[in-house]
Amino acid sequence: MKTLAGKLALVTGASGEIGAAVALRLAADGAFVLAHYGTNRDGAEAVVRQIIASDGEAEAVGSDLSAPDGARALFDRADTVFGGRHAGHLDVLVNNAGTFAFGSLEDSSDDDFDRVFAINVRAPFQLAREAVRRMSATGWGRIVNVGSVFGQAAPAAGMSLYCGPKFALAGMTRAWSRDVVSVDRFGRGRDVAEAVAYLASPAASHINGVCLNVDGGWSA
Repeated sequence: MKTLAGKLALVTGASGEIGAAVALRLAADGAFVLAHYGTNRDGAEAVVRQIIASDGEAEAVGSDLSAPDGARALFDRADTVFGGRHAGHLDVLVNNAGTFAFGSLEDSSDDDFDRVFAINVRAPFQLAREAVRRMSATGWGRIVNVGSVFGQAAPAAGMSLYCGPKFALAGMTRAWSRDVVSVDRFGRGRDVAEAVAYLASPAASHINGVCLNVDGGWSA
């Protein structure tokens, strides 16, 4: 059984290593995949070809997420692909696109600041806002923000313009859970069992030393 059969998924930064792997996996689970790219169109189209070759469905959609209207432009383009049959709809959003700038505080420029916060913070905010509007219409949806361990700690000098946006994304993720999800029950044995089954599976082979709260977002 394909768990995402018939669902529409948008993966930003799908031309990069992580985004490409996510797009391929969601397609294997049955989703129609929108593979976003910023500048690497060839990379995104290569991912689309792999998905189609595996009997999946995907389209490449480009947009500059550093631009103030980049998120809006991405949704506008997304509404035209697949023959327009998914216009106004979205089931899964994966905010994966990101950029970075390294350097000491005194050497970092305003342009660097604006660019990394535009792509790593503003764009996920704008995309999630529109995604929630679309998901609310159907009563189902998932938003996944791909962060970094640098959103939990700053282990080295010269990382302020990478850590800052990642900390911000982590904070927004927690806050959004209060806006879009109502924690109306305690967790059940089945909820914990599903998490344990995942952690015990080969799919969780690179997860280690993590405390996973299965609480519906109560502890966010």
